Amino acid sequence: MGANDLDSLKALRSFTATSAPITEAAIERFLAKQIEFEGSAVKVSFANETLNAGASGGTVLFQLDSPADSPRYADGLVLKYELGNASFFSQTSQRSQFEILQALRGRGLPVPDAIWLDEAGEIAGAPAIIMGRVRARAPSIQYMQAGPFVEADDAGRLTMLRRLLELGARIHQVDAAGLEAPSLATRGGEGQHFIDRQINWALAEMHAKFPANEGGERAELHAEIRTTIEDAAVWLRANAPRHRTPSLVHGDLTIANTMYGDDGSIVALLDWELAHLGLPETDVAYLLYAMHSIAQLGTPIENLPSLDDVAEYYRDAGGELPDWTFGRAMGAFCLMTWGAIGMRRMPREFWPVQRSMWRQQSGMFLAAQADFEADRQGSAGQIAAVQ
Repeated sequence: MGANDLDSLKALRSFTATSAPITEAAIERFLAKQIEFEGSAVKVSFANETLNAGASGGTVLFQLDSPADSPRYADGLVLKYELGNASFFSQTSQRSQFEILQALRGRGLPVPDAIWLDEAGEIAGAPAIIMGRVRARAPSIQYMQAGPFVEADDAGRLTMLRRLLELGARIHQVDAAGLEAPSLATRGGEGQHFIDRQINWALAEMHAKFPANEGGERAELHAEIRTTIEDAAVWLRANAPRHRTPSLVHGDLTIANTMYGDDGSIVALLDWELAHLGLPETDVAYLLYAMHSIAQLGTPIENLPSLDDVAEYYRDAGGELPDWTFGRAMGAFCLMTWGAIGMRRMPREFWPVQRSMWRQQSGMFLAAQADFEADRQGSAGQIAAVQ
């Protein structure tokens, strides 16, 4: 893959730049209404910095000057807002992300400090969150090509990967039932098994972007995408480990959503819009599959971790993977669905990249599915031999 393929990732980010402009005055009017400021004058000034991450929502960095000084504002603030019709996902909400961030920060996990929720869309014309800024180097959506991860040596990258899997294990051990985040219980539908709810959610997103009987030059590819994802959903439902109890799952556990300190420690894990009640195995597999998928666009890194590697690192951190082969299929299902949705938005010049990414990501699911079937047949053969 060449420069055009890398440009396709930049094109994904460009959707955030085409939304309605955010003004300093709009943020000031909203903040002046908050109880901390009691109607006093506040002054907002935008930070003149370029962001290298984020393709699913708009982001603005700013400084706040007000009489109500607080350590929460000292390092600056971040406005994260929905993009309306241009949003990557149609079912995510800033309210649910706000609830999750506040609940997890209360548990001592390294997440952004969510301070205010603009649910009415006073600032951006769509719901938004204002968070305390994390002072660490921002990750890159092209993390296998540029940024802290690719710049580190092999030992440094291993430390960063292990730290992320350690954090994943901590997240998965959180008592999800005790979190004050009611949206988690209803995401994907009420009263169904938690795995069904996650599949429901993914299918709803896919169907919104890939309607039946679509025309146009990409009609055949898009029909294949729709059918493949629908068939995968049927298979996942049929083979789901329904005896499991749900864990809190990040849903987009990648290097691209992680802010690291200079020593490889994690300062913050970002973008909780896909958090749900699910299987920890899904997060672990998704992390590996996403890394290999981004690497397809070209990377100077020679030795990529394997599925066995990430499973070992996760278990070393105290995590458990009792349904690893199914979780790998579920992780690949999520990646190919999110990937199909994201790449569908690409301009015409990137359609070949869309096709190649789909082939790779759907191939990951088919390989995971085949491994599951092989393991099941092997287990059946062992039982028969014992009997």
